[in-house]
Amino acid sequence: MTHTTRPGMLAVFAAAVLMVLPVVRAEAAPGIPFPSGVPSHISEAVEHLFELDEARVAAVNRGLAGQDVSRCDIEACIDPGRGWLSGSTRLRFDVVSGRAELLLNEGLTVLSLKDADGGDLAFERSGRALTVPLGGRGAAAPTDLTITYEGIVHPAYGVNTADEGLMILLGSDCWYPSPREGDRSFVRAVVRHPGAYATVFSGALAGMATPPASRPGPCSFGDVWESPDIERASVVVGHVSGSWNILGELFIGTHRFTGRDDASPDSTPTLRPLDLGMKQPLRFLESCFGPYPLAWLHIVTVPHGTLGVPAVSGPGLIIVEADLGDAACQRPPDPDLYLLELARVWWRHAHDVGPLLADGLAAYMEIQWLESVRGEEDASRRRSLRRGEYLRAVTDSGGAAPLALCLGPDASRDERISLGRGGALMGIAAALIGPDSFCEFVAALADEAGPSTPGLRSFAAALTVAAGSDVNWLLYEWVSRGDLPVYALEYETVHTRGGYIVRGTVRQLVEPFRTPLPLTVDLGGWVYDEWVAVNSAQQAFEFRTDLEPLSVTIDAGNIVPRVESADQARVHFELGRRAAGDNLWAEAVDQFGAAVALVPGSGLYHARYGEALVRVGRPEEGLAALVKAIERDTENADYVFAAGVLSGQTGDHRAAVELLERHATLSPDEPRGHVELAIALVELGRLPEALAHLDRCPALLDEAPDDSWLERYHIAVGRYSEARGERELAVSAYEAALEVNPVSDEARRRLVGLGAH
Repeated sequence: MTHTTRPGMLAVFAAAVLMVLPVVRAEAAPGIPFPSGVPSHISEAVEHLFELDEARVAAVNRGLAGQDVSRCDIEACIDPGRGWLSGSTRLRFDVVSGRAELLLNEGLTVLSLKDADGGDLAFERSGRALTVPLGGRGAAAPTDLTITYEGIVHPAYGVNTADEGLMILLGSDCWYPSPREGDRSFVRAVVRHPGAYATVFSGALAGMATPPASRPGPCSFGDVWESPDIERASVVVGHVSGSWNILGELFIGTHRFTGRDDASPDSTPTLRPLDLGMKQPLRFLESCFGPYPLAWLHIVTVPHGTLGVPAVSGPGLIIVEADLGDAACQRPPDPDLYLLELARVWWRHAHDVGPLLADGLAAYMEIQWLESVRGEEDASRRRSLRRGEYLRAVTDSGGAAPLALCLGPDASRDERISLGRGGALMGIAAALIGPDSFCEFVAALADEAGPSTPGLRSFAAALTVAAGSDVNWLLYEWVSRGDLPVYALEYETVHTRGGYIVRGTVRQLVEPFRTPLPLTVDLGGWVYDEWVAVNSAQQAFEFRTDLEPLSVTIDAGNIVPRVESADQARVHFELGRRAAGDNLWAEAVDQFGAAVALVPGSGLYHARYGEALVRVGRPEEGLAALVKAIERDTENADYVFAAGVLSGQTGDHRAAVELLERHATLSPDEPRGHVELAIALVELGRLPEALAHLDRCPALLDEAPDDSWLERYHIAVGRYSEARGERELAVSAYEAALEVNPVSDEARRRLVGLGAH
């Protein structure tokens, strides 16, 4: 028997690793054949990836060598609802390079920049970058700078609204001068904001703020909150409710901060030890990552009405619990909700490895947790979420979103890419070297990493040793390339003496992904994977089974991310829609045409393709596309109407009448159909029928929501009158059309033809 399958899209999960890996030898998973004869352009592309990443490493190292920030003292007034920030920051650091390099949100204006003696300093501004020349100072000269600024800024997370205002001073989108990545400076912040808001400070000493002894001078409203010295801090101000998190650097879980009016003097926060629910994900991660690297993990219980929680004196993850409206608090959130954040904190705080490794391992382990604790169905839902996020990134990027965007000095922090694609690298690597060996690999990684600035080349070399084979093809396909594979499987099962032979072909339309592909074989009660080496766009395979397979499908375990033709077509269609909205009709033709080629059964795709073809001056092809749209959606009145009008414009009035009569049957109360049908009937000399449809129009136009078809109705009356030789009536009709639309080209042209203008 012969089968052809086109499996649905699999999830795309977590991110690539940028890390110095220890050399851990691992036996390749049995039965997984590696590709052979890898083309030279793959090695060249991977070498470019290494160079990009080495530039990132060099930039970070230069920044750390050029200046060492020791303190960052902030005083700020913030109105999250308006998005307004006014503040000053004093920076204390050693400068080696002769210039200070800061970051400041582009929405903020520098009001002054002064040295320790109060003298004004010159500076250069380019986007977020703020460079301050410091000529005359020797190597490692201690420097104090004070910068004052204000402005309207966009939120780093969420949307500024009057009710849900939120500001986050965080990471590369800092709204105050920021030390370089990896520079472990201490931050102290005093922030004033409207009374209905709350403040949270984070860092290696993460926690919530307490009121200061005195209020800063520039502010004249609201509540003031002050942090202690916090290593590598972030600041959050705003209304926070529901289940909300900030990248694992601050806190996670369900929580709610209430306004001043709801505060209770008897409310006190409680710090309590871990319960069993939190220990479960810790043990799960430790089984693969090794011992938890931080001193402890905090859970802070915040009763109803509490306005402040003292900062916790130790590194870890803060979980702020929500109240239930009475004296009790919720149990900690389900481990499923925070395992991802816990895994991120694990790597970011312990090893300073950046978003790629933190996101990649975390999202991979999240899937493994869901699969082992909740089951495959829950894991599949999460994979579906990752897939959807990545596909949105593909659409927004114009058709490609490679993980390579996360490399280089100007690396993107788009989590839809790092969480939506890079896990292919993690998941496939785990499959290649075996899940047990992979966890040994990761545990050793945690032991050897340290707070360094690692590189992709070292990762690739170590993975090559662990896999026992060159892995350039893996990096090329899942880091360099921005598309996803689209597979079509054809196979047949042949009964032979002693069993069955399954042979077939895996087809890809473009440059093939050479990642080995698992074919899931269901023998009825026993399901296993046969791995196929992929070396060409039409890869033949053959294997034997003792029992007759009930089915053979592509990768039921969701190891290799892929996209089905329908999903790829949706991306092309969305890109075509955007191009059409920007009047880029030639590009729209290409994108809609690609969607049609992938999913020829979609009436919508054919209809939009036809519209685009007409717009670029190809009406005959456009009409053919509309006819195909009608064949696939026979009851769609819009497609029928568009094809009828276009038939008339191309001179086929009989076809126009046939289509427009069909439209009148489908939508008898739409005036546009009767107007255009009357014009087509006039062209064929069928005047009594044309008059019958024109007579129906006034009542229908009176009921219409707008007068968009009134001009066309007057032109139809004029055409009918002309056909009857009634010149004066025709002139009156065309003049009426001009009253509706003074720039009506057709009405003017008809009047000129009648000698009236």
